[in-house]
Amino acid sequence: MTKSKFIDLLRTLDPDVDTYLKVKPLSQVCDTIIHDCWLNQQRENQATSELRNQVIHFIFNNKFDFDKE
Repeated sequence: MTKSKFIDLLRTLDPDVDTYLKVKPLSQVCDTIIHDCWLNQQRENQATSELRNQVIHFIFNNKFDFDKE
């Protein structure tokens, strides 16, 4: 997965990703989004749950090792 595709995926979970990235590194932004998703699990639909799991899976398995653009 490329970095831009990963950020697009994050945008589907939180539309404010670009604002966060201006002040925080990507790893902190991911922590924030994942944490917020866990807190909002009761309101989470199946699609959001799958996206969150995809983000977590990529982070833990690839350690932010993105494909070349």
